[in-house]
Amino acid sequence: MKALIVREPWIDLILDGHKTWELRTRPTSIRGRIALIRQGSREIEGVVKLVDVLPRLSPTGLADSVEFHRVPTGRQREIIEADWLTPWVFVDAHRFSAPVPFTRRSGPVTWVDLDIEAIRAVQQHSSIPGRPHATAARGVSVAE
Repeated sequence: MKALIVREPWIDLILDGHKTWELRTRPTSIRGRIALIRQGSREIEGVVKLVDVLPRLSPTGLADSVEFHRVPTGRQREIIEADWLTPWVFVDAHRFSAPVPFTRRSGPVTWVDLDIEAIRAVQQHSSIPGRPHATAARGVSVAE
């Protein structure tokens, strides 16, 4: 299982079901259920399903799709300059009641390969019946 490192405040918006597009600098071929790690921690906060990657957004597309990526108007220039314009589409966000610790190597990475113990813990936390979770809609691409 793969885990994605996500910065604040975006990880909370994703896990609460308010953010359905995670903006990245490039596309990914990975699809399916992934774990989410808060940047700077060694804990898995929850899981989400990565279902699609949309075409790179134009500045107008970024401005017109705030309801999906949640980047406020005042921060959009920063996002454009950093080239964080490729939407990864998430559905079925599920926050764990308690974070799951894991071990990983140091250094900057986007994806983390979870060890077998972390995978088992994630599966246990995400398969308990009756747990609340957020389901997010895909949205429409507005790239020019």
